[in-house]
Amino acid sequence: MQPLTTELLGPHQIDRASYWLAQDEVVVFPTETVYGMGANALQEAACRRIYAAKGRSFDNPLIVHLATITELLRCASAYPPYLLKLLRSFSPGPLTVILPKASHIPLLVTAGQPTVALRIPAHPLARRLLRRCHFPLAAPSANISGRPSATSGEEAYRELQGRVRAIISGGASKVGLESTIIMPQTQQVTIVRQGAVEAASIRRRLPADVKLNAATKESGIVTPGSRHAHYQPQARLFLFPYANGPAALEMLAERRAEREPMWALIIFSKTLRAISRKRDDRSHLAVCLVLPVGDNRDYAHQLYRLFSTADQARCHYIAAELPDPQGRYYAALYDRLHRAAATAAVAPALDRQ
Repeated sequence: MQPLTTELLGPHQIDRASYWLAQDEVVVFPTETVYGMGANALQEAACRRIYAAKGRSFDNPLIVHLATITELLRCASAYPPYLLKLLRSFSPGPLTVILPKASHIPLLVTAGQPTVALRIPAHPLARRLLRRCHFPLAAPSANISGRPSATSGEEAYRELQGRVRAIISGGASKVGLESTIIMPQTQQVTIVRQGAVEAASIRRRLPADVKLNAATKESGIVTPGSRHAHYQPQARLFLFPYANGPAALEMLAERRAEREPMWALIIFSKTLRAISRKRDDRSHLAVCLVLPVGDNRDYAHQLYRLFSTADQARCHYIAAELPDPQGRYYAALYDRLHRAAATAAVAPALDRQ
């Protein structure tokens, strides 16, 4: 693709952003999860530009963002009766639902599937933009495919300058991880991607006779981001168990044998205090994120930013402590970290708080 002149817009320039979107151009905008890479979801030409800008495969569907529940339901040809309760509980917010698509949704958006992924973002700038446009926005995460998602306008500009027409800078994303994706059907709800809306919260709002399941490879559900490598920094990511200082020391010792390896560390303060009492050469530590004990929300908020910082510092490795199993966002963090490390992950129990 030919390089574009990318405009960096402020929060007050929604009209300028909506102008470009009306011209079927791609505009990056903030949401509460991560930044999105938006274009008119009803125009194939616009959506093709998303795929080109991201380097995204056409077998990978897009999430469609809408301003209201009414608009969301118009994009579906059918939905179970309990869905309204779920939407009223979690929308606007970080919940995406997969439903049979309405006829006006292009197959390009759904990667040829008969279903479409739909979400109502909570970020005020995203909502202003959607109301100004008067059409839904197809908006996958703002990044080159396979890379960590951008959680600030600066990160998006650094990654996508020359690939998109404009970027609205609206501060850091509140959550920092992509939305939970569910497929609601008559007798069951399937969680196909973990996110900020956790399984226990969904379960409490379902009728007693509706089951809650986690998707498996055998289920064959095709969702945004499910078919290809995702969230991976350029540095190689290694994981060690929560509150396991010896495992961290062993991992770092293995890397120290190499010639001047630069590395980054993500660690909870309790574990850092434990390993700091031992002799350890940390002369090649370029980036260190120390998290409050048990605060998985801070972990989620800063994870992709740390990946970006480590790559800018040209780190060879990132050593990351797994999140607190009893904390919020555990399942989502567990999923993102294992996928970023390109290791197999067993989904945590659905009833985890």
